[in-house]
Amino acid sequence: MSDDALSQQRLGQIRSHLRDQFEGVFAAETIERSLADSVAATEGARIQTFRAIFVERFARDRLAELEARTARGRRGRA
Repeated sequence: MSDDALSQQRLGQIRSHLRDQFEGVFAAETIERSLADSVAATEGARIQTFRAIFVERFARDRLAELEARTARGRRGRA
């Protein structure tokens, strides 16, 4: 994870963006788990140039989908 395409600094920026976007929706642990899953999913990529972009996008998409499913579940019980 210390390669140029996904430095610890860039990973910290992604983490911060996700926490800002999903503040009050998910706990930090949920965001961290989604981020870690996205990092793991892209580790074997042959081309690393855009890895950070994909990591952020994958994590954001997963969290947004989870948020939507949670909201649908709440409406179904109301």
